[in-house]
Amino acid sequence: MSFILVVSRFFSRLWGLLLLSLAALVLSCQSGGGGGGDEEGPRFTYRIECSGGQTIRSTFDNQQDYVVDRGPVTPPQGSSCDDVEDLPDDQLRRLAKTGQWEQYHANGRVLAAGRYENDGRTGEWKQYDDEGQLLRVSNYADNKKHGPEVAYFPGTTQWKERGDYAEGKRTGIWEMRASVNSDCVSRGPYVLGDKDGEWQECGNDPETRQWYIQFRGNYSGGLRSGPGRTYYPNGQVQSEGEHWADTSDECRDSPPQGNPENCGKRTGFWKIYYPDGKLAMTGSYSRSTGLRTGTWTEYYRSGEKMAEGPREHVRNGTWTFWDKNGQILARFVFEDNEFVPARHEAYENGRKVAEGSVNVGLVKYNQETDALEFNVVRGGVWTFFDANGQSVAEGELMAGKKHGEWRERVNGRWVQNCYMLGRPTECLN
Repeated sequence: MSFILVVSRFFSRLWGLLLLSLAALVLSCQSGGGGGGDEEGPRFTYRIECSGGQTIRSTFDNQQDYVVDRGPVTPPQGSSCDDVEDLPDDQLRRLAKTGQWEQYHANGRVLAAGRYENDGRTGEWKQYDDEGQLLRVSNYADNKKHGPEVAYFPGTTQWKERGDYAEGKRTGIWEMRASVNSDCVSRGPYVLGDKDGEWQECGNDPETRQWYIQFRGNYSGGLRSGPGRTYYPNGQVQSEGEHWADTSDECRDSPPQGNPENCGKRTGFWKIYYPDGKLAMTGSYSRSTGLRTGTWTEYYRSGEKMAEGPREHVRNGTWTFWDKNGQILARFVFEDNEFVPARHEAYENGRKVAEGSVNVGLVKYNQETDALEFNVVRGGVWTFFDANGQSVAEGELMAGKKHGEWRERVNGRWVQNCYMLGRPTECLN
């Protein structure tokens, strides 16, 4: 009897487990986890109202739960509004818009308002932000922007940008302002949607946050091309030279710094100025890269030549540095680095006194003091010279101090001396 009871309980539990597994499988299928459940409904559905002899269609966003747009549509030929109400959503969606329409933000405020004709925008359209403030007034013809357009700073009647369109592309003179409180206006012509011709453009002073004319120059096909000038906030010229519009597919697809406007590259000889208008440096830019290349010359703010040497954007090769009297202060060899040299030729009173490698170094110009600053720690093999340019000592420097074996000229003869971090020591050999 007990055996029968145990078997009965066993099958009862087994049957319970099977029922639970079956229920879990059904729930999984219903939720779509098993790939066999009902598909989620369409995001957009359409509703028809018959009002004032018009067929009004509303588009409803089922995911975000709001009306996307609303306006009259043209029923199929021979159909009444009542007939349209029974059409499936796929056919309702394809009905041509006509007459006055409104589009809406998710909060119910109007996003845009204007007229349709044969399912294309026409006439004046107005665009608003989600607080109901006017942002833009545009004109359309055949569903393309055509005619004047004005954009406004939100909450004001002050224009932000204005100009004309022709068949969907900007044309003629356009004006732009970056701030409602600024009088600085970027201005120039568009041709077939691209900047083309003489332009002036505003920039922002990072110190004062004020807008000022930062660039004047020529554009072609949306890229800087031909002569151009950049300016400091005080109105002084910052740089001047030529641009080249690189219209290649390579530059369009992978523009410098990811900005297509950078395909309008600097090329040829350029002059760079200090904020007071005095010449700071001159040199050339590569046509292919738009970066500095070849020999560049730099000047003190007081006007004297300060430095000269080769660049591949940054300093690369031997550079000579002068004092304001024209005497050589130093020569440094740079290896693709703007400030840190690899080798150093030291000068005193315009005469070379030593040359060798650099462990750590920094070469920079201080605009405030109008002076060069050299901070160099000598390391590796060095050679020292006398007043006649003949070598008088050769050996290794460590942290700027003699270390190890040195060959030194004493009374016209070469002798061997040894050092330990600058202190004379006995040579072991």
